[in-house]
Amino acid sequence: MKTLLNYIKESLLLEGGNAIKSSNPIPAYIAPLVYKEIEDKIKDWKSSMKFAPIGSLGKKADDQFTGDIDIAISLSKDEVIKMVEEIFPDYELNKFTSNKVVSLGYPYDINGKSGIAQIDFMFDMDIEWAKWRFSSPDLKNGESKYKATPKVYLIQHIVSCIPVKDMETEYFDSGEVKRRWRYTFNQEGVFKYLAEYINKQKGKNYGKPKKSADKLFYEFVTNDPQNVMKFIFGDNEIDPKIFNTVEKLWDAIHSDLWPWGDEVLGKVEERWDKEYIHGNGMKEYPVDPEDFKYSVYKPKEDK
Repeated sequence: MKTLLNYIKESLLLEGGNAIKSSNPIPAYIAPLVYKEIEDKIKDWKSSMKFAPIGSLGKKADDQFTGDIDIAISLSKDEVIKMVEEIFPDYELNKFTSNKVVSLGYPYDINGKSGIAQIDFMFDMDIEWAKWRFSSPDLKNGESKYKATPKVYLIQHIVSCIPVKDMETEYFDSGEVKRRWRYTFNQEGVFKYLAEYINKQKGKNYGKPKKSADKLFYEFVTNDPQNVMKFIFGDNEIDPKIFNTVEKLWDAIHSDLWPWGDEVLGKVEERWDKEYIHGNGMKEYPVDPEDFKYSVYKPKEDK
């Protein structure tokens, strides 16, 4: 069975990893210039193309590096492949980076720096949603201690803990949950889905989507950033910058702005603790536990 962290990672698809074998890290101050070359070539190919850089481009200190340049684009996968093959016919191409990413190896020689940059085209994207969904804190100016990944994980935990109203939960005879509706936050928006669970006596109790391709069991809710903010904080007036960093978002859900009560907050804290502070997330994207104080959940070692 997959852990929640692995499920989230598959949903996030924040990066393409080492999809281009010949690529090397790009100096952070060079990356925006590399992107500009790519942008100009795409616009020359089709001026009306909808695309945008996402992630940490231009937001890292000059002495840092970036592994790839992420570009959200409104084309389908086949259209992206056709575009890349026409604009960059002789460059390394990985058509199978993931189910949402096609990668290009782009040679550059700018300001005395040269190399091969991995360009990850994230296809079938709503551009405005992608710009918000994959936005990075301004690390260059110290907006956050952390990259975007912990923030997106936290949003996923929050959304998944918000109860689905007017949907009945089914139970095993033992009283364990058998099926229930849940929300999820992934690269395409917020969705509602019917999760099936396994009886603990027969195996690990893990909720996975039931027939996710069937709209009866997997329903789109929204991919409008304003609606997602409202979905989490209700009618409370919030500063949209709350969603810039994991620290600000954590503080906000532990303030009077939080509309869901202690039970839901406790679930968010528990998932954050088990999967991120004391789970594999801590190893891959470490954070300082002192930055994330709990108000409801008490980890075992604190009891």
